[in-house]
Amino acid sequence: MSQFLANKSSQKEKKNKKSKKQKKKVIFLYMKKKLIGVFVLVLLFLIYLNGTLAQIVFAKGKEYSQTVITQQNYDSIDIPFRRGDIVDRNGTVLATSERAYHLVIDIKVILSKPERYEQATKQALIEYFEFSQEELDHLFQEKSNSSYERPERTRKISHEIKEGFDDFVKEKNKEYQKNAENGLQQIHGLWFETIYQRQYPNNDLASQLIGFSNKEGKEAIWGGLEQQYDSALIGLNGREYGFLNQDGLVERITKPPENGHTLVSTIDVNIQKILEKHVKKFASSPGANRVSAIAMNPKNGEILGMTSDLTYDLNDPFNLRPMVNEQIEATLTEEEKTELRYQMWKNFCISDAYEPGSTVKIFTIAAALEEGILSLDDEFICDGFEQIGSWKIKCVNIHGHGKLNLVQSLAYSCNDALMQIGARIGSDTFLRYLKNFGFGDYTQIDLSGESKGVFHSAQEMNPVDLATNSFGQNYTVSMIQLISAYASIINGGSYYEPHVVKKILDTDGSIIQNIEPNLVKETISHSTAEFIKSALFQTVEKGTGSHAHIDGYQIAGKTGTAEKLPRADKNYLMSFCGFVPYDNPQILLYVIVDQPHIEPQANSAYATDIFHAIMEELLPYVNIFPNPAFMPPTEAPPETAPETLITDGVEVVGENPTGTALEESVSETEVIQIQEEKMNLPDSVPLESNDLAEP
Repeated sequence: MSQFLANKSSQKEKKNKKSKKQKKKVIFLYMKKKLIGVFVLVLLFLIYLNGTLAQIVFAKGKEYSQTVITQQNYDSIDIPFRRGDIVDRNGTVLATSERAYHLVIDIKVILSKPERYEQATKQALIEYFEFSQEELDHLFQEKSNSSYERPERTRKISHEIKEGFDDFVKEKNKEYQKNAENGLQQIHGLWFETIYQRQYPNNDLASQLIGFSNKEGKEAIWGGLEQQYDSALIGLNGREYGFLNQDGLVERITKPPENGHTLVSTIDVNIQKILEKHVKKFASSPGANRVSAIAMNPKNGEILGMTSDLTYDLNDPFNLRPMVNEQIEATLTEEEKTELRYQMWKNFCISDAYEPGSTVKIFTIAAALEEGILSLDDEFICDGFEQIGSWKIKCVNIHGHGKLNLVQSLAYSCNDALMQIGARIGSDTFLRYLKNFGFGDYTQIDLSGESKGVFHSAQEMNPVDLATNSFGQNYTVSMIQLISAYASIINGGSYYEPHVVKKILDTDGSIIQNIEPNLVKETISHSTAEFIKSALFQTVEKGTGSHAHIDGYQIAGKTGTAEKLPRADKNYLMSFCGFVPYDNPQILLYVIVDQPHIEPQANSAYATDIFHAIMEELLPYVNIFPNPAFMPPTEAPPETAPETLITDGVEVVGENPTGTALEESVSETEVIQIQEEKMNLPDSVPLESNDLAEP
């Protein structure tokens, strides 16, 4: 029985295998028929497609091949973007791009029907643009296959000339249509390509601050806002693609350009003009190696104006007339010309570092007050010098000021007192505060080419360095560093990053970026700031800054007279940094005069007088008017005594306790080396191989 069941099972398996093979064979035959059908359909489609292409080639092959060849020889054309404007805080244009045009001659199209287009078009060019017949014949012969010729004489055409030529062509073509007995003539194959030319409406105003681009405005060439904000000012070119239609005429598809953005600067054109007026007045007579000024809003670091006496025409920036006359220029090598242009274009206010002199005394005093090393009641004895090792370092008053309190030490610009304060602070703490006020580092102002100045490290600094550093010698700063540090004191201790751009606008005038004031750090306490402001007010009212006084205003500030390297030459840099009003500063102004061309050089009144002249004109403009409470009496009482100066309990009329002038026409920083009995300052200013910020 079991054998029977096994045989039956085996037969069943064989039957199933046979059935599966039959099914597979049927599926294979079905798929084979389907594939053959698809192949036949594809083959028929390819035969149809091939036949259609053959028919097109036979019917219009010549026309299409001509079109392809023409398009291969016809270049697509860039449509230039318009570089963004630069405007002042009130919208006055400082830099703009004006539209101009190049005339383009499509010689190939003109010669496609020479009997109709050539003579009429040439005649139009001769009559309107004064081409000669020979000039055009030569051009058409040499460039017969060109669709894009821009003759030099018809480049950079104004809008008025373009419109005039367009009207001229229309009228001429109307005449040709009326007189078509000998065949229709037509002016054809001429069109205008739009370009932009960078223009500076105020010529040399704020030239170092603005910088300049190339003539087309496609890229910045040198410095200023043009270079710093080049990526915002530039746009993207559009594109015009040309092709021939069935009539053999050029048709175009245009992708429009994206224009650049507009910069709204912090500069006020009228404040800038006031600064330049008085800086250049001094530079013309008596003259100086350099005269510069910066005006700032101390509450937020906005630069309101920035200038030096050396400016150049932004519309003609390679012209060396501001530096040398034509005869001298003819004798210069190209390398010498390049160096002169660099000096002309460079922004002294941010790129040059110098020894500042007594304007920085406030930072020494502020550091001592903040550290608790100094109290407001401290007094100092000035005997005219401090003995530091082998050096006898003299005060501005070589006879000595006598006993001075802290306010008097600043008001009389006493070097002796400052050296005593510096010694109390010590080099480590002194340098820490210098760095905290931003010296020795970049301010990060939004202009290229910034200098960071240099000073000794704590390891390198010796007692003489500390003594001279305490009153502003033997280390260097830039103008933008010093005015920014001053702002941080007089606004209550907040250090704002200086900046010259307020916002960036798109082409519709919408704001795409607001550049808010950047509070970097706190430098000092409010109480220290209030004391320094009050002491600087006394410096103007009764101390060395008296030339800055303007009736009706409470002006505060500090003078500076720095002896330059090499010391033996006895050259000086004078300065004054002041603000109005002293108890709520609205305007901060810093002026320097480098080596005035007048003897004696060492008189800080030169800078203070420029400050005075600028402020007299600037304050009413910014709606800060004289306060009657601060005006002097209209008539002085008879036999009124001269104003009493600050002294230590001794009434002194018009002079200091020793009977000498409060600030003599000598350097504030004279030094005698005992061994040589010779007056000079240590030549120990640290050097740095590259102290300019990368553009």
